[in-house]
Amino acid sequence: YFMTGEIPNNQIDHIDGDRGNNKWANLREATALINAQNRRAPSKLNKTGFLGVYRHPVNGQFRAQITVNKKKRHLGLFPTPELAYAAYVSAKRLYHEGNTL
Repeated sequence: YFMTGEIPNNQIDHIDGDRGNNKWANLREATALINAQNRRAPSKLNKTGFLGVYRHPVNGQFRAQITVNKKKRHLGLFPTPELAYAAYVSAKRLYHEGNTL
């Protein structure tokens, strides 16, 4: 509102994912879905440290998965979390229009 004089219809998203970076060039109006798709950090419960990557409980490999249209998609099992994260980022760029990774 302070920058345009109009109340935004949607949420305000930080393009680079940094909530502390409130520079005008880093802000965009976005739907709740697009804002959520622009997440860059895993939840605090994620023990791998990589967004979209989880340790398989049986074989110990790293599983990559992404949510698309409220459905989880399995992207594969990988020997390292870095490889699983690379698969996740590729899928994120394909399926999440709000993604800025």
